[in-house]
Order: sequence, then C-alpha cells, then structure tokens
Amino acid sequence: MNIQIAGTRGLLLTAMLMMPMIVSAEAGKVMFVFGQAWLDGAGGTRQEVVKGMSFDSGDHFSTAANGRVQLRMADGGLVALRPSTDFVIEEFFYTGSDTETGTADSQERSFFRLVKGGFRSITGAIGQKDQSAYRVRTPVATIGIRGTDYDAVYCAAACEPGNAGLYVGVTEGGVILTNAAGSLELDPGQYGYVADEDSAPEMSADGADVLAAGIGSAGENAESDAQVQVAVTGTDGSGQSASLTEGNEVQASQSGQVGFAAGPLATVDQFSGVSSGPNASVLMTDTGDLVKFGGPIPTDSKGNTTDVIYSLGSAEIFDRGEDAESGIRWGRWANGSISVMDSTGASTDQDLGNSSLHWVTGSVGQPTPVLPTTGSASFTLVGNTNPTDNAGNIGTLGSANLSADFDRQTVDADVSLSMDANSEIWNASATDIAIDNADATFGGSFDDVTVTDTTDGSVSQGDGSLSGFFTGDGDGNVTGAGFGYSLDDNQGTSVTGAAAFDADDPPGGE
Repeated sequence: MNIQIAGTRGLLLTAMLMMPMIVSAEAGKVMFVFGQAWLDGAGGTRQEVVKGMSFDSGDHFSTAANGRVQLRMADGGLVALRPSTDFVIEEFFYTGSDTETGTADSQERSFFRLVKGGFRSITGAIGQKDQSAYRVRTPVATIGIRGTDYDAVYCAAACEPGNAGLYVGVTEGGVILTNAAGSLELDPGQYGYVADEDSAPEMSADGADVLAAGIGSAGENAESDAQVQVAVTGTDGSGQSASLTEGNEVQASQSGQVGFAAGPLATVDQFSGVSSGPNASVLMTDTGDLVKFGGPIPTDSKGNTTDVIYSLGSAEIFDRGEDAESGIRWGRWANGSISVMDSTGASTDQDLGNSSLHWVTGSVGQPTPVLPTTGSASFTLVGNTNPTDNAGNIGTLGSANLSADFDRQTVDADVSLSMDANSEIWNASATDIAIDNADATFGGSFDDVTVTDTTDGSVSQGDGSLSGFFTGDGDGNVTGAGFGYSLDDNQGTSVTGAAAFDADDPPGGE
C-alpha cells in the first residue's frame, strides 16, 4: 500500500507499508464552525459544535440562524451545513478497502437525512466507488448521486423566493431525485424541485434563486444566507483534489493577501489602511463578497499587531466588484454592525455608525506569490470602492496610481478623490513605500496629503496611510495588486477607500 501524506507547503511523504485494512472508527470530523451549532449524540447528549470534534453514525447536527458547519467525512467527502439546518448522520461506515481499484466494500454506507434547512456536498470515496451506497433522505424525496457536487435546501414553509419544498442544484456530476410519485435526473447547471412526497420531482425555473437566497420566511428563517465560498485545495482524505463552495476558512497563504481600510474600531488602536499577513484567514461568498477576515492585523507602522477577527454581522455589502484577469475582488461594509473577536475569543458587536470598512482581496485559492527582486512594474486601476468619510458621505475616486520598483523593493502610489458633500478634493501621494517580499505586501504613510476646498480654493494639509498586496504566481510573474487607504484632514474628517490594479508589463511576465 502506498501511503501519501500531504503536509504544509506541498510537502509529500511516501512510504511503502504492508498493513491490515483499517475500519474507520468515526464518521468524520468538524472542519469549520461559524456562529452557533449543536450536536445531539445517538445517546441523547447535546454539546456545542467545535472545530476538530469527531462525530459518528446517529449523530444529529443543528445550526442556529447564524450557524454554519463544515464536515469532512472519513472517506474524504465534504458536507457544509447552512444556517437553520437539521442534518442527521444516519449511517456511515467506511473501510477504505480497495481504494486504488475502485472496488466497493459491500458494507460501506454513506447515508444522511436532511430534516430541514440546507447543505452543500461533495461525494467522498464511498459514493465514488458505489453510487448506491450514498443517499440523503428528506421529508419529500431521496437524493441519490452520480459522483457529484451539489446544493440542497428543504423548507416546510415557503422558501424565499419560491414555494415550500425541496430544491436541488448540481455543480458537477449528477443527482437523482426520487419519491413514490416519480424520479428526476439532474445534470450540472440544472435545478430540481419537489413540492411534497406525493408530487413527482420536476425541473425548477427558480431553483438557482432559492439556493442563492437560502432558507427564508414564514417564521422558519427570515435571514438570507449566501453560499459561502470554499477553497479547499490540494488533496482530500482519499488523495483526490477537492473544492467546495460553502463554509470554509481560507488561509491567506493560499488565497492571496487582504488589504482593507477602516475608521477607528474599539479593539484596534486607530488603524487605517493595513494588509493582513500570511497567517490571516478569509471567508468569501460564491459571489465574491467578503464576510469574514482576521489574523495578526498590523496596528501601526512599528510592526505591532493584534489578533482580531472581523465578521460581517448585520452590516451590508456595497461597491462589490471583481477583476476577471487577476481574480482580485473589492467591496465595503456599511450600514450596520460587525462582529469583532479578539485574541481571547471574546466577541462583541460594534456599530459601524457612519463609517465604512473597505476591503480588497486576492484570488481565492491562490498561494502567496513569489515577487521578483529586479525590474519594475506599472499598474492600471481596474476597480475600486467609492471613498467614504466618517460622516457617512460617499465620494468619487478620480484616479489611483501604483508602480513598483523591485530593485529597491518599494512602491509609489497616489490617489485623487472628490467629496462633493463637503465641496472638497483630496490628493495623496507616497513614494518609497517598503515592500515585504516574504509576504508580497506593502504599506506605509503618504508623504503628502492635501485637501482643497472647491468653494474658495483654500488648501489644507493632512496625513494618511495605505497598505496592500500583490497577486501573481510562484515564478515571479506579478498579475495585479490592491490596497486600502485612509486619509485624515487633522480637523476631524477621515476618508477611506480601496483600489484594485492589473499589472501592465511586470517583470517575469509574458
């Protein structure tokens, strides 16, 4: 038997061992938890779900309205539970026998039951070897598979924006919906609907909208739930590539860096534009919205950091955009409160008030790039958030420029924006901002910040800072960059924003 162990940074260890077949002693482990969730064991005990805990056949997961849980089954399968979901591990048995030949063990089973709510699933080794050994029972139909990646939502009352019933959408592979009234096969990109146990499954015109909106209305769960993007890269437990699009923290060392800008937050000492480093985590939606990030966050120019995790909370997302070429995404949080968790694990809600938190992040699933040590690169602005001030006014970004000198390991940058509500034009420029080559990030203070009053032409001085990151690959090819910035007129007004760039003709590029 050839045992392969995938470690960090691509380390692969191999050993030739002869050993007896090992039967899995557990159904799986919890990979990720967000919000509140509980596990009711087969013996009647209830406990809060925590990352790393094991579970087995007969165990019943329940998630609160803010709860998300991701499970890795012992056969490498992945299941991500949405908020307000009841999901039962009905029967799971995995021997791991004959994985290389694909021969199934007649006793292997991967049986689940969805009581209510929704989930996303990628089939593990059991279903890949024997499709009949995988099923999910629901109140209205049974879900079978043909080696697959799919979403399912069941609501007893009206789903938003559809009717009550079961909705299923296929990303890869295929799904078979079956009940006493009939059956329906679904291929990638197709959506199915089952109204009740006496109605035959049928194709759904609004299945995509229901699955995107989540489980809603009629007192079941009025909170809309976005599908949370995954980036589970590398290999799963069966040695196969895996990706999933719900409920997983993505390390910045895999997904690119994150730059953001915000006004004062209570748990962070007046930070402005900063980039989270390679130990930060990112949680994205499948539409590119950032809903959670954190890690060792720089608090000043002296290298001091604090471990803080920010979650979207009740705030809304504005100005979201994406650059297809570099994979960079951007947006801002505003109009509500965010959840702030400190290094002790204590979490508090903080009202953003009139401020916005602007963010820009690299492509999910990509490693931190290796930067060149010689040459230079210029960049073109491809997207940005609208700048905002701490009074709630929204401005317009007129221009933003960025260039990098990799010989000197520095960047130059400038921004020009207008705040029409205040009849002001803000200009900021920076030279020789230091690049951290190891993390592919940069950050520092603007050399010059001016605020021009367009009503009388008067000019005042201010200050500010910026911090960002580069995107690229492991061969020194730089594809893009992003930064967050924060400006202050030293008279009580601050302006923040974020910008994204494509590399024009980078060193090492084609």
